[in-house]
Amino acid sequence: MREESGLIISDSANFGIQYVTYDEDPNDYPSYFLEAFIDKLCADIAYMIINSAKIAESYMQKYETVSLPKAMSANSQTGVQQSMNDNAWIQAKYQDGDSGDMNSSMGAVTQ
Repeated sequence: MREESGLIISDSANFGIQYVTYDEDPNDYPSYFLEAFIDKLCADIAYMIINSAKIAESYMQKYETVSLPKAMSANSQTGVQQSMNDNAWIQAKYQDGDSGDMNSSMGAVTQ
């Protein structure tokens, strides 16, 4: 295991790690996360700053009904594209009868 260009490189098949990072750049976060974070922050501090429970409640309602579900939905759709690995047709092309031996020449006809 080694660190290279800010990445951890390992040849271990079962390398497990949990980490916490401190990232000050808001451009590194998706807009839906920032929207939800801002609405929650406004809901938490609105009463302390402007002494308005009504505004705090409206931000909390917006957070719970709009920005949080939007962020959770967008986050659940993020992932690695999966592809199906079905090579039965390719394998069938190179099989030599029922013996399962692979024929070294492509498309050779056996009699």
